[in-house]
Amino acid sequence: MGAATPYRPVTKRVAVAAPDRLLRDHSDEFYTDAVPGTDAGSRAAGRRAGREGHHDRRCTLLTASTGLGLATIIPDNGVTAIKVGDVDGVKLAGLLVDAGTQNSSVLVQVGPEGASADHSANPTSLQDVFVRVGGAGAGKATTAMVVNSDDTIIDHTWLWRADHGDGVGWETNRSDYGLRVNGDDVLATGLFVEHFNKYDVQWSGENGRTIFFQNE
Repeated sequence: MGAATPYRPVTKRVAVAAPDRLLRDHSDEFYTDAVPGTDAGSRAAGRRAGREGHHDRRCTLLTASTGLGLATIIPDNGVTAIKVGDVDGVKLAGLLVDAGTQNSSVLVQVGPEGASADHSANPTSLQDVFVRVGGAGAGKATTAMVVNSDDTIIDHTWLWRADHGDGVGWETNRSDYGLRVNGDDVLATGLFVEHFNKYDVQWSGENGRTIFFQNE
């Protein structure tokens, strides 16, 4: 990162827990600062609108991440771009995750496998969170988004395996699943999922609901 740069709060209430050098940015438009009350390896991250951020470590959300100008996250070395714990009230909004050139098993994961905590009083929500595999360049991911936590709310998401643009081909931008839902009582409003190699949506949780679903 070079010399320290004053932190500018260009996102709201961001807290991530990860080793140092969590994010690598090629535009010099990325700023970090320590988060009060967290360990030294934790950082608050801010981005300027319209810029991209690459990272090669897992990004674990503690509270909320709100991107300005649809902040873009691109995972390197096949990591999971965003991973949310099985906790109450995490808010993700205004983010675009672009698959990296090395296959990621999952790009966005809400809750660990086997999550079972009750979040009905304070659910995690994803609002205007989009995932793209290919289209802007070659990228691969086995699953775009998986929701393991109960009671999660998905409010307007577009999960797209590109059928045109750059880096497009049946195996070039391979992605088997768009959305996989394992949690119970999950609500999806405005769910758009397109062109995945196996299934656009695989919904295994109980009592799930969708309001406006579009797929191709």
